[in-house]
Amino acid sequence: MFDNVATDELVQMAKRAGYRVAREYPGIEAEDIAYEALTRLYERAERLKAATADYLYRVLEGEGVKYAAKERYDYILFSSQYVYTPREVRAVLEHVYYDPTARDVPTQKDDWLSAEIGKGTVGISLVDVDVAMEKIKPEYRKVLERRFLHGDTVTDTKAVTRAVDSLTQVVNRLVYRKGLSDDGPGSRTAMSNAKAQYVTRAESGHETNAYEPDAVRKLQTERSQERSDPPGTHFNWSKYTD
Repeated sequence: MFDNVATDELVQMAKRAGYRVAREYPGIEAEDIAYEALTRLYERAERLKAATADYLYRVLEGEGVKYAAKERYDYILFSSQYVYTPREVRAVLEHVYYDPTARDVPTQKDDWLSAEIGKGTVGISLVDVDVAMEKIKPEYRKVLERRFLHGDTVTDTKAVTRAVDSLTQVVNRLVYRKGLSDDGPGSRTAMSNAKAQYVTRAESGHETNAYEPDAVRKLQTERSQERSDPPGTHFNWSKYTD
């Protein structure tokens, strides 16, 4: 079907793209991302017949991001429960968390904060990050301090990534549990600088040998049908509620 890539190789590429995208979208399963990305790629097979392997991988990754972003957005709308990504938590660490002035209690109208938490932005409680910091491994805390407090850009980037991922998981777990016991799922309100801060701009497979024409047609048929599952059905909260 594709001139430059065999079916088995394409399946492995989809799995690789799925795992990479899943790291950026907590709660979305890598296998689901790979499945959807590969299905969408095959829908464009005629136009991409002569594409290189590198180009096909970029298409798979792009389609995976589209799918994961939609699943995350649907889940947030359905449950009113915000899910932070490693990119957002990294932005908090980079710009806010280690800044002492971010915890000042304003003595008058908090114009700065109200200007930052608004359309296209999300708020996160620094208290949640404080608690999460105490729950991650001590070596992760040290890595984050070296990188984001002391500005050590030489710090092992893979170690930083692992530390940010771990912190993100714990923050999401805390927010999820708090949402169940507070004013409703995912209840997050803009507060004073001591409680909340600007985070970042809102974000703009199953292994088988049978991704052959018959299997592809079946996948395309399934995708053309109206999905009856409610939003959030494919979101896996178990990794946050253990």
